[in-house]
Amino acid sequence: AVGVAVQPADSERVAWAGVPEGATFAPDGLSASFAVAKAETIHIEAFAPTHVWTGSVDTDFAKPGNWTDASGATAVAALDENACVYIPVDATRQPTASASFTVGALYMGSLVRGSGEATLTFSHRNLNHVVGNCRVLKGGVITHTALPTNANEPKDERYRVALSVGGDMVVDKDASVDADSKGYASQKGPGIADL
Repeated sequence: AVGVAVQPADSERVAWAGVPEGATFAPDGLSASFAVAKAETIHIEAFAPTHVWTGSVDTDFAKPGNWTDASGATAVAALDENACVYIPVDATRQPTASASFTVGALYMGSLVRGSGEATLTFSHRNLNHVVGNCRVLKGGVITHTALPTNANEPKDERYRVALSVGGDMVVDKDASVDADSKGYASQKGPGIADL
């Protein structure tokens, strides 16, 4: 087995991304052991979220009461370019972004164990920014609200996933960016040829 340990700064809560199934963790959550094949390459990230989604108030991505801070208390700081946000699979409600946002890093899905989905739904058409890395882990889904069935032209496109990522964007196995059946109706929209 391979041992991995991280040393967080004071008051940081550490989360893990990319640790293989079957890993065992020390009680403090700061080290992990797991088996790897000789030629296997794995990518592991340890990150310290400043905002962890709970959805305890409602589904509003921008509302501070739906997040906890690094100590586990309800977040009082608004999301900004320094925020490292994490959306877990076990949240009470899933977040919907109704307006554009900028965050420092975005992680969502199951870190190691658990099942379910962590879904971030965009309910607007404007560009959103992740200054650093965006990692969609197992069970993570980025999607948008479906267009109304009468959406025929680009001016009708009210919802879409528009995300700029300054670092790496990784969509893990068993995660997705889903726009299936959420766009224009069949034979509608800007891509239809005049027959």
